[in-house]
Amino acid sequence: MVAEPRLTAKRQSYVEARISGLGPSDAYRSAFNPPTMSDKAISVEAARLEKNPSVSLALSTAHAQAVQSLNITAQDIARVAWEIAGDEGIQPAARVSALALLAKRHPEFSEKHEVDARVGVMLVRQTRDLNASG
Repeated sequence: MVAEPRLTAKRQSYVEARISGLGPSDAYRSAFNPPTMSDKAISVEAARLEKNPSVSLALSTAHAQAVQSLNITAQDIARVAWEIAGDEGIQPAARVSALALLAKRHPEFSEKHEVDARVGVMLVRQTRDLNASG
């Protein structure tokens, strides 16, 4: 299913299990069939595998291909989220989740913030200049 990057057969099987909708631990069980590992050990190994650059890239590529094949835009998602958020017949937790998704589209609520480091450097330089002249 995913041609690039090249993965071992078991890692490819893991990626395919994840793409099919299995969670990391279940996908790990499916791909590697570990006979004596505890659930915790499987969870740790699945998390480690998710961080593997080749696996991560394969999952990202497959996800992007799936989204593209569905032809869903960010605006489509925002429109549906808005409908969910405004529907009083839907459980409050789902409405809050929809609002959280919508909030991510606005810089004020984003988890990523742009910082101009040059301002801090200028302030330090100005403070040093003031201290040196004083």
